[in-house]
Amino acid sequence: MDKVVKFLLSGRFIGSAIVIIIVIAMCIAIHQIKEKYKKTQGNTSNERSTAVRILISALRFVVVLIGIFAILQVNGINITGMMAGLALC
Repeated sequence: MDKVVKFLLSGRFIGSAIVIIIVIAMCIAIHQIKEKYKKTQGNTSNERSTAVRILISALRFVVVLIGIFAILQVNGINITGMMAGLALC
């Protein structure tokens, strides 16, 4: 039981939990912005609607990817190689 409590109070666990909460909050904010945009635009062209959906999806993907990298970094995993690999893409 002591090991579980020690793990839950460790900096790594708390840091990871904070990153997850921030990522979830950002995804919710992105969703709310998308819904607000839908309401204000009404009937727009399909091209604009598709572009906005692609932009929102890409933004959500970037937020989640940065969150994953932040969690890995908090837990002591060196992510410089992964970042360099992403830069090549």
